[in-house]
Amino acid sequence: MRLTDSRISHLSHRLRNALQKGGLADFPDEPAAHREAKAVLDSYAEAEEAVDAFAGTGSHGFPARCRRVGGNGRSSTGNISRKR
Repeated sequence: MRLTDSRISHLSHRLRNALQKGGLADFPDEPAAHREAKAVLDSYAEAEEAVDAFAGTGSHGFPARCRRVGGNGRSSTGNISRKR
């Protein structure tokens, strides 16, 4: 999922407010802190997209060549072959 600029900005404000409220950080230059937080969040989102593209992640969140296996040991398409 790609984060929009608006969502990244919102998360930047929430992150900085939480850090200030918890006494973990002080931001004497609010605009610079906001820009830096947005840049960090944006780089994280870009890295996540690159990993998804490399892994070939499908819409279900798993690589296209993987299947989720239920508790019964069966994939969505049948038995899983196991080496014994």
